[in-house]
Amino acid sequence: MPRRTRFDSGPPAVIVMEKVEGVRLSSGLPRAAEEAGQYLRRFHQLGASQPFPGDHYQWEDFICW
Repeated sequence: MPRRTRFDSGPPAVIVMEKVEGVRLSSGLPRAAEEAGQYLRRFHQLGASQPFPGDHYQWEDFICW
């Protein structure tokens, strides 16, 4: 997992992370892109609402947690 270097709650929200060595997503690697999409869907389906898990009331605090 890359280290988060900056978070701006936006809009739009932006997360900046360290570079991770690997292969970038492309149409030449459909399985990798599909897997990345699955992780993004899972993240968005967490259904967090205030207070966020960990008793956080701000989105940025929840992400940093």
